[in-house]
Parts: sequence; structure tokens; C-alpha cells
Amino acid sequence: MPSDVAGTAGFSGATAPGRRLMGAFSPAMRRNLSRFGWACVSVGMFVGIWEALWALGLADEKLLPPP
Repeated sequence: MPSDVAGTAGFSGATAPGRRLMGAFSPAMRRNLSRFGWACVSVGMFVGIWEALWALGLADEKLLPPP
């Protein structure tokens, strides 16, 4: 069996495909994508906690209306 096929699943390079894809972006673009991702996660967590408080009946309707 050829050595380039055994155990590599078709990848002969030393880097993973995701690493090669991220290398295509400039450092400024990667920084902006990271900031956007964290912004989405933080807003999602806020809305998720808000919804959970409402669903569990721990939030007052007048103080914190449902989302």
C-alpha cells in the first residue's frame, strides 16, 4: 500500500482543511469574523436566558415582557 494513502484519508498536507480555509482570510478579516461571532453568541445567550426566565415563570410580565 502506498504510504501517502495509509491513514491520511486522502489528505497529504500537514494542515487540516479548516486551517487552509482560515489562512485564506487576512488577519483583519479573521478579527472581524471573530467579533461578529462573539456578538451573535452574546445576543443569543441574552435572548435565551430571557426566554428561559419567562418560560419558567420567574419573570414578572410588567417588568420583563416575553421576547
